[in-house]
Amino acid sequence: MTQKNRIRSVFGVCVISAAAFITALSQLSVFPYLKISGCIPDVLCAFLICASVMYEGHVACILALVGGFILQASGCGGISYYPLLYLAAVCFVPTLYRRIFKNGFVAVSVGGLCVFTVEAVIITVMEALNGAKLGYSVIHTFIPFVLYSMGCLVLSYLYCRLHGLIFGARRITDIED
Repeated sequence: MTQKNRIRSVFGVCVISAAAFITALSQLSVFPYLKISGCIPDVLCAFLICASVMYEGHVACILALVGGFILQASGCGGISYYPLLYLAAVCFVPTLYRRIFKNGFVAVSVGGLCVFTVEAVIITVMEALNGAKLGYSVIHTFIPFVLYSMGCLVLSYLYCRLHGLIFGARRITDIED
């Protein structure tokens, strides 16, 4: 790798890290005011899923753990599942991309749908344990959360594709070819 490409790659990692931090802050400060049916989308998870296709391996894993701990430390939830969920997501989606789907958008969409469904089940179960009716939780929490988060996933994918075009993100699978 030439010196110019190395600097470009390091700068790209710094930019994607700053974007992940800004996304975490926007999830904590902006999206509580943009609720749909009382749901706040998991914008950081959507961003990390898309970034994991660009930056497989240690970069995506570090961003997932740090982002999960930032959200958990800010009091975003009662049970500390964010770091584990985000880490599982950034490991699951590149595997889908490499092994099953060769199209990045399809892999991100299917992986995002799976991850958001699991997270929505966790949220629905927590609401049911707090006394909410299951049917009400499914209609007013589960479905809006998954749809709203998937919309954020599409926007995050567009940003990550643009980032990859500008900075030439290198994935492990690109190096092996």
